[in-house]
Amino acid sequence: MAWYFARPALRYASMEDLRRGVAAEESKAELETLADLRDDYRVACLSAFLTCEDPETRHDLSLNLSLDPAVYPDDLQPSHEQARRSILADPERYHLLLQRCPWLPPPTEQQDQPVGPHA
Repeated sequence: MAWYFARPALRYASMEDLRRGVAAEESKAELETLADLRDDYRVACLSAFLTCEDPETRHDLSLNLSLDPAVYPDDLQPSHEQARRSILADPERYHLLLQRCPWLPPPTEQQDQPVGPHA
């Protein structure tokens, strides 16, 4: 996925800010101008994830998803839940995404059933 090519590089006022991960305000503002594009990209990855049958491609697509339902519009909540259940049902494959979400509860028995084309 080439999302990192579509975003401006973050700049830092000092080496100390770089070490702390605190980008310059103007740099953060430039990044925020891409918020709509970022949301569209996430939605496209969700759609592709749900329709793709190749496990490796699905893994790559999953890295661009969020498991937080709040970042998706209401009309995409069912699709998000379907993707979320698939991801939680295969924690070994999707461990990189799951590592970014330590607040997630472990999957329940109901969530253990994969959904989508690979089911």
